[in-house]
Amino acid sequence: MAWDSTFVPAAGAAPLAAADVEEDTTELWLLRVPRDFSASQLHKAKLDVVLDADVGEEAASIEAGGASYRLVASAAEERQQLVNLLPVAGGEAESEGAAGALRLGKPFARSFT
Repeated sequence: MAWDSTFVPAAGAAPLAAADVEEDTTELWLLRVPRDFSASQLHKAKLDVVLDADVGEEAASIEAGGASYRLVASAAEERQQLVNLLPVAGGEAESEGAAGALRLGKPFARSFT
């Protein structure tokens, strides 16, 4: 059975393209959330994150979808084991050879559970 690698964004979501994160000032953060968590709960949410939180310390909290969540800083070793794939956009996709093409993104700068 062949695997279809064409990227399809979630309904209503604007996909983040590889070109969107190329700037050195742009960081990718990995958020580990409960299985039943819907990203739509974060729509228009504002997070005040403590950037220098030590591993295991609360870096932020948020009320979403009638529940309260804490973001706890995770160890670098956890995120260094993961890679991300981002869709290439428009003309870049055509030069890569196919619409829906994916490219390796940059490493996650921070991670939270």
